[in-house]
Amino acid sequence: MNKIPIYIRSIIVLLIVNLLVFKAMSHPVHITALDSLQTILTTAKQDTDKVKVWLEISNRAACKDTVYSLNTAKSALLLAEKAGWERGQVLALKRIGDIYFFCINDYQRSFIYCSRSSAIAKSIADSFDLAVAYNTIGAIYENAQKYDSSLTYYRKSLELNKDPDRQTNLLGNSGNVYNDLGDFLHALDCYEQALKINEELLSKNNKNKADSLTRLGLLLTIGDIYVSMSQYNNALENYQSALKITEILKRKDLKIWALTKIGTLYNIRKDFANAMQYYVKSLAISDSLDGHYRRSNILNAIANVGIATGDYAKALQYADEARDIVEKKNDLQLLPKVYTTLGIVYTKIHDYPKSVAYYLKAIEICETTKAIADEKDTWEALSNTYVLMHQTDKAFAAYRHFITLRDSVYNVDKVKELTRIEMEEAYGRKQVQDSLVQAKKDVAVQLHIQRQRWAIYGGFAGLALVLLLSFVIYRNYAQERKAVTAITKANKTISEQKQVSETLLLNILPADVADELKARGKVKAKLYDNVSVLFTDFVNFTIASERMSPEELIEELHTCFEAFDNIVGKYKIEKIKTVGDAYVAVSGLPNANPSHAADMIRAAIEIRDFITTRKKEIGDNTFGIRIGINSGKLVAGIVGVKKFAYDIWGDTVNTAARMEQTGMEGKINISSTTYQLVKDEIACTYRGEIDAKNKGKLKMYFVD
Repeated sequence: MNKIPIYIRSIIVLLIVNLLVFKAMSHPVHITALDSLQTILTTAKQDTDKVKVWLEISNRAACKDTVYSLNTAKSALLLAEKAGWERGQVLALKRIGDIYFFCINDYQRSFIYCSRSSAIAKSIADSFDLAVAYNTIGAIYENAQKYDSSLTYYRKSLELNKDPDRQTNLLGNSGNVYNDLGDFLHALDCYEQALKINEELLSKNNKNKADSLTRLGLLLTIGDIYVSMSQYNNALENYQSALKITEILKRKDLKIWALTKIGTLYNIRKDFANAMQYYVKSLAISDSLDGHYRRSNILNAIANVGIATGDYAKALQYADEARDIVEKKNDLQLLPKVYTTLGIVYTKIHDYPKSVAYYLKAIEICETTKAIADEKDTWEALSNTYVLMHQTDKAFAAYRHFITLRDSVYNVDKVKELTRIEMEEAYGRKQVQDSLVQAKKDVAVQLHIQRQRWAIYGGFAGLALVLLLSFVIYRNYAQERKAVTAITKANKTISEQKQVSETLLLNILPADVADELKARGKVKAKLYDNVSVLFTDFVNFTIASERMSPEELIEELHTCFEAFDNIVGKYKIEKIKTVGDAYVAVSGLPNANPSHAADMIRAAIEIRDFITTRKKEIGDNTFGIRIGINSGKLVAGIVGVKKFAYDIWGDTVNTAARMEQTGMEGKINISSTTYQLVKDEIACTYRGEIDAKNKGKLKMYFVD
């Protein structure tokens, strides 16, 4: 789903804040040009008027002259403090905070000044400016990815604000935060509340372009949310409503935006005919506008439709045109996407050298710009091309790159899947609740009608009355039973889906970490003093891959790693990750385990024995293995908020890797630290001091 970039949000917020702050001054000064402001400043008699002029000068300078803008705002603050004018202090402090936030990106100082502004505003019961300050503080926390605090301040600002424009803005901000978190249900609720307020504003003045633009943005964003929820009909309805607004406003640039989104929606649904229709309409309009990013994006999208439909000539035509545009502009964001599309096209027409050349160009740019998601997709496509070229070594090397990058974004997809399941649960509950409400209404209506009939036909014979009452009772009973059955079925479905959610999350993270993530929305890194780390690596993996097809190779990897997962699970050892053909696990986290070293060695013995047995069974169609173990302390946690993964860091981890690298096939190589923990219960053979890369000479032992 397309999210609004933070810098665009900041610009919009700045414009709104400045407009509302100066609109709200109790005695606004009428000014035009900067010279006029300087004249007013020299002639103004009241300090309050001078403060307002200083602030207006600062506002006019904006971010074009940051130093001047900041100095004039600070002059206004000094004068307001000297005059004892607290409202002026509130405005000046807020203005300084805005400059640090929007112009200098010094969020810490912005927070300090906005907090001072909010404190004074609160002391003088200035709810308007207090709400303004809270809004900026919420934006500061959002920028720092402290989403709980951000939502708290947006909520505080919303409670204080009665102005519809501001309420729309704040609900949109809250929706953006939920959107970033992947909590689409709450994001949708915020956006729809904002849309309802916007509809009320438009009903009062349907010619207001600003309100129409706001409605357009909200409809497109809500459409994006529905796409993420796979509710494509609702998404299409919102996109088409947005398209009608662009035609009323006669805004070609925004019309392209809406048409492209509709085309992409049809593309997702594999309705390529309609997708192409909307892309072509969008492309025709872009011819009259100057916007390389917009046009090249559409061309690349059309090329991908050509690939999907097998029209490779058309795909090549549009991809080449997109490449010409982005190469001239040296657009490093779009170049990898276009190069990858060209690589896929040339693979389809069996021109493999050109295909590989474009893939490698895309990868080189992605490595420079850190575009991990794009690089991942390109490595996968390159691996598939090498398979078709019968270059097994290169195919597997490319696939290893793909797997490594995929691991870094794997958790994001899983979290999105969990969010989708939770949304479906909520949607199902709402459907059941709506059905029950309607059923109760139907029963009430039927009872009312029935009572009227009783009044009309009160003179009927007693037997007829008894029969009629019996019919009503039976029907009510049947309806109630049907409702109970629906509730039972819905509860069972919700329970099953919740279990799926829990299982998926526990496959990604340790149980304690998963609980912390669900409770707080983030996970704090922790230091573990007594743990053991295991590294395994397959011996002569490249040679084995030459004897096996890519499919056989991946299947054998899966079989081995599945067995490893079962073994470490038996000893309550936490699997951390796989990197290519390497396997990493830790004993003693997140829950402390006094026998962590011994348990890890027992698990390692079972892993070694599994590989030994498998080699006897299938020979060269599997691999040899080296295993290394070290014990000590490490840090474990999740880095980042979006594309996160649970991982471990520290010298203990590095030494464990060295134990594996300096080991031997079929042997379990442990460090002196681990040996001291298990020497009384597990027999080991001293190997001596062996040189390890970047570690010097280390004492090592083989487990007997």
